[in-house]
Amino acid sequence: MATDVWRTACRAGLTALVAVLWCSASAQAQTPSPASGPPASAAQAPPISIDDLRRLVDTQRALIDAQSARLDTQGRELEWTPESAVTVVLASRGYPESSSSGDVIEGLEDVDGVEVTHAGTALREGSIVTAGGRVLNITALGPSLEDARERAYRAVEAIRFDGAQYRRDIAAAAAAGAKLTTAFSKGD
Repeated sequence: MATDVWRTACRAGLTALVAVLWCSASAQAQTPSPASGPPASAAQAPPISIDDLRRLVDTQRALIDAQSARLDTQGRELEWTPESAVTVVLASRGYPESSSSGDVIEGLEDVDGVEVTHAGTALREGSIVTAGGRVLNITALGPSLEDARERAYRAVEAIRFDGAQYRRDIAAAAAAGAKLTTAFSKGD
């Protein structure tokens, strides 16, 4: 069954998700096969159910459809929020030149109302520890950019690990009303 999900994902062009799917499916089935998936990947992800794998495939398809503006033709709809979002990255000591690993991360259970995305983390002896330069992404929503920013930084301050560092100016100019420009804007 895991191989079926793998093949379905490949046929659908979901290569960004395929490795995760295969790692989980292989770990669950404990039958990694170089003929049907990436070799030596089974130990890299905890097992999840085949139903959850299918939901991940459906989610990935919806995201691809959204990027391609095909949501209506595929019968999928995403719910967009009018809220503002701010993401602050917590990095390890030495980043970006180097990084620190093995520092225990505390306070994750103390943050509420934000999305914490693990990037450079690992589980060691029952503790979540740093395992790379960009450790965590903290994303908060709010009715205004200023509110989202405040929520994100409140969560960042609740999370602790040795050498933790982060920028303190994320979305500050935009929250203060500065006009944003990009290299792609044609100008007014």
